[in-house]
Amino acid sequence: MLKTVLKIELQRRIRASGKPNSTVQFLPRKAFTLVELIVVITIITLLISILLPALSKANKLAACSRTRARVSELAAGCEAYHTDNGYYPGQQYHSELMGDGGSFTGSQWLAKALFTNPSTTPSFPQARYAPLRVGDDLFDYQDGGNTYPNTISDRDDSTGTPMPILYYPARLGVSGLGQYKVGDNSVYKNSDGSDVNWGGNGTGQSAFEQYIKDRRFGGDASTTPYRPQQFLMIAAGMDRKYGTKDDIRYGW
Repeated sequence: MLKTVLKIELQRRIRASGKPNSTVQFLPRKAFTLVELIVVITIITLLISILLPALSKANKLAACSRTRARVSELAAGCEAYHTDNGYYPGQQYHSELMGDGGSFTGSQWLAKALFTNPSTTPSFPQARYAPLRVGDDLFDYQDGGNTYPNTISDRDDSTGTPMPILYYPARLGVSGLGQYKVGDNSVYKNSDGSDVNWGGNGTGQSAFEQYIKDRRFGGDASTTPYRPQQFLMIAAGMDRKYGTKDDIRYGW
């Protein structure tokens, strides 16, 4: 095929030149100069520097969309659980939660409630009240020498490791901001290992109450939390920190 193309090209040049075959020559192609190569490399480097941040942001936005969808799935599962049982996960057994001196985090208890199916063997983990991708949606959270198995993942691996979805059940019969306990998930930290700074006000219960305060009812003097007597669900946003304006929250 290549020989045919070359032969046709040679005949075309012969006809165009009006000279005999022996005088027709192919002129060598001019090579790039060093300056031209430097200019091309500079342009490519500039384009890469422009495109990489845009691609990184697009990946983070996609990861946030996955997290937001996951939070919605889990919240729907909580509502289905409430329909079946008359209370939200963790409300009937809040003494099992760390906020009341128990051994379970809110995220672990939510997994136990939504992904236990007594009619199957094994009964856990099974997709019962919410979709479940075994191996992806639950993971062992490491904090120093402590391990917290079956923590619910936010499906965001943009920084290499997913972060927990925080779940806080309201204490039934308790009014005011104290119905939600920061201790339910206090073992979980930001992606950089720092403690959660709730709204820039600190790490404890008081700072948490300021963060969950619904200021539609009395402004800063409000004693009403978002979603009273229900549950709060919080996931880290693009900044991979909890307690900031970037948070992905359900219903508030």
